[in-house]
Amino acid sequence: MKSEGLAMTAGITGAPKPPVASGGWPLLGHIKPVLTTPNSFFIDNYHQHGPVFRVKFAGKPVNILCGTEANRWCSRHEKDFLQSEGIWNGLGLVYGADPQAVIVNNDGAHHKVLRSQLKDSISRGAFEEKADIAASELAHALKRLNTGAPLNVVALCKRVVYQQLGEMLVEDAPWERLDDYSRLVDAFVLSVTLPVSAYMPKFGKSRRSIRAVREHSANLVKRHLHNNYLDMKSGNFIELLIQGAQKGLYPEKDLPFLSVGAIVAGIDTLAHSMAFAIYAIASDPALKAVVMSETDKVMDSDLPLMEKLKKLDETRAAVMESMRLYPISPGQRRIIRNDVELNGYQLRKGEDVIVAHAAAHFQDDIYDQPQVFDRTRFYSGNTAWKQPGAFAPFGVGPHICLGAGMAEIQLLFNVAEIFHRYEVTADKNYALRIQWIPSGKPKGK
Repeated sequence: MKSEGLAMTAGITGAPKPPVASGGWPLLGHIKPVLTTPNSFFIDNYHQHGPVFRVKFAGKPVNILCGTEANRWCSRHEKDFLQSEGIWNGLGLVYGADPQAVIVNNDGAHHKVLRSQLKDSISRGAFEEKADIAASELAHALKRLNTGAPLNVVALCKRVVYQQLGEMLVEDAPWERLDDYSRLVDAFVLSVTLPVSAYMPKFGKSRRSIRAVREHSANLVKRHLHNNYLDMKSGNFIELLIQGAQKGLYPEKDLPFLSVGAIVAGIDTLAHSMAFAIYAIASDPALKAVVMSETDKVMDSDLPLMEKLKKLDETRAAVMESMRLYPISPGQRRIIRNDVELNGYQLRKGEDVIVAHAAAHFQDDIYDQPQVFDRTRFYSGNTAWKQPGAFAPFGVGPHICLGAGMAEIQLLFNVAEIFHRYEVTADKNYALRIQWIPSGKPKGK
């Protein structure tokens, strides 16, 4: 049957294995291009082989699902043929929590219940309710800037996002704990992408940071329980977590781990997206002038904050184009749950698969000159990006980022405020390079 872009037949059909991607080294296989230039590697092989092919990592074959066809198929069929459970065990083990407490390590009905329990606390509406906190924390971070001096944009963005998420979600974000949280993020990601990292000497500093965050989060949960937050009706993230434990969705002992989950998930992803957007705008003098003019006019108005953000047409278009051109996650790792034939190739139960969802951002049949930054793609009336599967900065399928709504509006707000308050000038000697491990970010700045 033809299913949302991919021809699909359930079960074992006797079809051949997917073709192997071009290039690669004899022993390492395709590890280098996947870790250094993932999006160009995936889209090049998409053009050569179509939306289903294989790569090899040190001799181990991994299936790749790529392009808009794969994104559409995953949105509809991932729940039946792919699984996330088991992939993220390292997150819980690194922290000392039950792996099943990791929301992304669950599938099916239980995963849906977990998402439903927390979704309102990290939604666009939740940001609207706590926008004054986000504004205060951003202003606090910006006051510390040494204007006129070189600025490490990635470090600034991490600081801002950490403070905002900590105060909005759990009402606590100690300034001195950011480095510990950052190391915890790296440890989590590496536990999934490179499990052997836990045995490396460098991991010792991460272990100390994990202990520090564990102690901080345990005290945080105790304080909220002591203050009887369950009597509140505000829908706080921490309150909903505690309610979830009382419903039996997860053990109460895992509340400290869960309480830092959304903060950990957002520190790198949102901060790096923010850094890319700042770079994209600051490095284009004409675009920077447009954004500064718009934000000066809108952000100084007497409108409520959310109404202001709705009027930032140019800034929003620039931010969305930045998310398209610089997606911080090129793909999602999954395991084949049930045998299936896709586009004439057999995928067997238990095999590894990467859903290269961001490769669709570089399809030239959707985006003209996809390697070029062009905010007009997201102007009102331009609908190419709205095609199913064409724009997927937050992933696809049932495991799409739970906090995508909050992240998108928080990103727009932060970028608008920075260009409203300051003139950010790109270093003329800096050429953008992207570091992909643990997640995509501008390298060196």
